[in-house]
Amino acid sequence: MGIRLTAATVAEEAPLVTIPAVIQPPANARVAVAATFPGVVTRTYVVEGDSVRQGQALATVASREVLTLGSDLTRAHARAGVAQSNAARLSQLSREGIIAPARADEARAIAAESNADVSEKARILRMVGGHGGSGSY
Repeated sequence: MGIRLTAATVAEEAPLVTIPAVIQPPANARVAVAATFPGVVTRTYVVEGDSVRQGQALATVASREVLTLGSDLTRAHARAGVAQSNAARLSQLSREGIIAPARADEARAIAAESNADVSEKARILRMVGGHGGSGSY
């Protein structure tokens, strides 16, 4: 049966139980909210004392980092388009026997890497609710 016995050892820490819960700060308590990227608050949607719910926008922040990420995403889209075109061209040349199949494989790998770069940059912008063109989130 594969059962093995060993001596018990003293545990330093052990969780007792995990219980799902909602943290409710006491009335009149202040809760710090951290911004994902540094920037300048351009618009606020709540004032002190308002009740808010999870996921509700509190403010709009203009951020150089979000603007840069939007530019990076645009460049990544362009590189991905070029890489896909190059991969298609080299695949055709490989099928015709003009170039070695390894060159076509390499071009497909570069295209896949470019697509992953686009996906990652887009995911980060979506995660913060960012608008790359305006640099706000």
